[in-house]
Amino acid sequence: MLVLANGVAMELNANPQRLDMDWTWIPYAMNKNVMVSINPDAHSKESIHYVKYGVAVARKGGLTADFCLNTLSANEFSEWCKNKK
Repeated sequence: MLVLANGVAMELNANPQRLDMDWTWIPYAMNKNVMVSINPDAHSKESIHYVKYGVAVARKGGLTADFCLNTLSANEFSEWCKNKK
């Protein structure tokens, strides 16, 4: 899988008209040690609530906090980014 080879996270686009990545890929991503980032795909402040749809998809796929980039603290996120260079 190129994602792991490139050291990046996969995006779960939470816009209700998109909702990609499909929930069925989440176990595969976790099995490959790939972090998933839930992105509300908000193009306005009113759309920030789309994140709830992404969380629902992530939960359906069994995403755990250990593999969700959004659950990292600021320091943990900074370290994660440094380790990916």
